[in-house]
Amino acid sequence: MQQPSALPLKAQDQASSVFLRMPSVMQMTGLGRSTIYRLMAQQQFPCPVRLGVRAVAWRRSELNEWSQTRPAASHWANTTQPGQLSQPTSVWQVLMTTPR
Repeated sequence: MQQPSALPLKAQDQASSVFLRMPSVMQMTGLGRSTIYRLMAQQQFPCPVRLGVRAVAWRRSELNEWSQTRPAASHWANTTQPGQLSQPTSVWQVLMTTPR
């Protein structure tokens, strides 16, 4: 027979998602591991908390707060003449549109 849990199911789900491990942080932010650690070194990203000897995780609330301070993504309208970019969106586009 299974033992009843101390917390209701919804509370267990919330408790389990209070902390996020690196793969979840990468998925949530869209950033790579090295970028996350670089931003942490520059004090521009929340630091993780130690869960054990070899385990760290980030507080979901701190990541949500950090995310809200980031500028919203915008798409630049291409209102220039054909062959010209209003705003380069990748290195490839810059290289391809640079006169030789």
